[in-house]
Amino acid sequence: MFNNCTKLQSVDLSSLTIENSISLKGIFSNCISLTSVNLYKFNISNVINLSYMFENCINLTYIDISYLIDLKQINTLEGMFYNCISLLSLNLSQFDTSRTINMKLMFYNCYNLISLNLLDFDTSLVTDMNSIFFNCKSLEDLNLSSFETSKVIDMSSMFQNCESIKILNLNNFETSSVKRMDNMFKNCYNMVSLHITNFKTKEVESMESMFENCRDIQFLNISNFDTSSVTDMSSMFNGCIYLEYINISNFTENNLVNYSNIFNNTPVNLVYCLNEKENSNSLLMNAIKNKS
Repeated sequence: MFNNCTKLQSVDLSSLTIENSISLKGIFSNCISLTSVNLYKFNISNVINLSYMFENCINLTYIDISYLIDLKQINTLEGMFYNCISLLSLNLSQFDTSRTINMKLMFYNCYNLISLNLLDFDTSLVTDMNSIFFNCKSLEDLNLSSFETSKVIDMSSMFQNCESIKILNLNNFETSSVKRMDNMFKNCYNMVSLHITNFKTKEVESMESMFENCRDIQFLNISNFDTSSVTDMSSMFNGCIYLEYINISNFTENNLVNYSNIFNNTPVNLVYCLNEKENSNSLLMNAIKNKS
């Protein structure tokens, strides 16, 4: 409708009727001059797709989603705010996500976003959270205590490049269905505390670069991790330069294929908690001995 209107600066949708529309995919995509959107009483009761709705709206600084009427049918929010690089805040109150299954790339590269209140989000049906907060560099706090993640399959790059977050508590996450955790916390440079002791990882196949460049983390207790299905652990802890202690006592190598650089660029005096009797000739022990 408005996609690629590169000179459009403001739009008022309060009088627009779209009763028969089921998709607003990319409705404002590439509106690079857009600075103001009025969504007051914009009725989208039949819409199921809001993917890439504001993609590349690089001059929008604020969006009030609470004005949207009747969101209960929405099943995909993929890339909704993709590359909204000037966005400072969002009003997502009353945003009904109870039928949403896809949140992939939702806030991708919103690197000036300084606050995000997601406590009203219902994520009980979501299966894909790949890169949902990718490169949200300015977010310092993220409360995800209301997230229900039992159906999520993909958490890859979920918090990648969230370099301002220092403390992240994910102990409420139910991860028994997750298959991908690669790059999940990669480049979270300033994170000092990460609570993931309740993670269930039996189905996870990739942990590649999962904690890579988490420079400020000193202690990492992942003794609860079941790695029996993991094939790729390459660069998993690479660049954790201040890591002092790591508990990998329950790690197994049943299906492990790639473990290159897993402990590279970690301290020489890093303390590993592992079962040395069972792992004396293991791939992980060899990686520890040969790390660079």
